[in-house]
Amino acid sequence: MKSSLKQAIIRSVKHSWEIGNLVEAGRLLYERIPRASRPLWGADILEFASQRISKVPEIQNVIAFARTPEEWANSTSREKRSNAHNFFDAVRRLTLEEDRKDQEDKLYINVLLLAENVAKVTYNSYGYNAPFDHDAGWWIVAILKSIVDIVNDIDFSATAWKVLTNEAYIELETPTKCNPYCTTCRWQKTFEIE
Repeated sequence: MKSSLKQAIIRSVKHSWEIGNLVEAGRLLYERIPRASRPLWGADILEFASQRISKVPEIQNVIAFARTPEEWANSTSREKRSNAHNFFDAVRRLTLEEDRKDQEDKLYINVLLLAENVAKVTYNSYGYNAPFDHDAGWWIVAILKSIVDIVNDIDFSATAWKVLTNEAYIELETPTKCNPYCTTCRWQKTFEIE
């Protein structure tokens, strides 16, 4: 893909980001990232955002899961699928614990939500059946914007934007399936055949 087209996509994402249409910003960007690259893109974003909180093993495990496709991708093993799903489950338990508190830590809970969605995107991208939500990758953008707003730091915001819109990941002119078993992808006729 030409750099000029990548820049046009990024401008569209930026416009949606700035006017608060964050799920649309996520759709515009995420749908231009090849399925195999989506876990790495998510891991980069999660690793960046999680530097603002204490290390959480469950979040570190999601990052490792996303960065090791050679270990996890394209497996038909039920045990492997169950273990892959556990990365999401472990973070979800932490999110629910934080939700039950009288005063939740807004930064921490948003980083947990980001980790949940990176785990979902990774699981879907690796091709396991019974995929998570089709739009999980779109929400990564929206959650990162919440984190940027909470941190409220110009340098953090600028770096977050660079990590989010890394041109190396933007390669597709037309959207591709998020998972071979995704019913939304099967229903929509706009996706290319893999």
